[in-house]
Amino acid sequence: MVSKQDASEFYEWASTHEKIKLVFYTHKDLDAADTLIKERNAALIPGSTKLHAVVPADSHSVYTRDVSGYCQPCLSGDSPCDSLVKHQLITGMKAL
Repeated sequence: MVSKQDASEFYEWASTHEKIKLVFYTHKDLDAADTLIKERNAALIPGSTKLHAVVPADSHSVYTRDVSGYCQPCLSGDSPCDSLVKHQLITGMKAL
């Protein structure tokens, strides 16, 4: 049994395991992101709180899925699998 006292201690322990992929965000990171979102006047994407997976596709779109993916493409991160749906984040823009 593993007992960890806080998130940073758990992150340090879990990071030593190759099969576990984590990203650790501090309160400072979250505050900076909150400030950036407010400066950009970013709008919420309706229904995004129901999504389990959001994967960047390119600078203007993302792939989403309502459930976790455990197929080889999802686990390796090499390519999106067929269960992901692509969404454009920016519309009405012309290519340069």
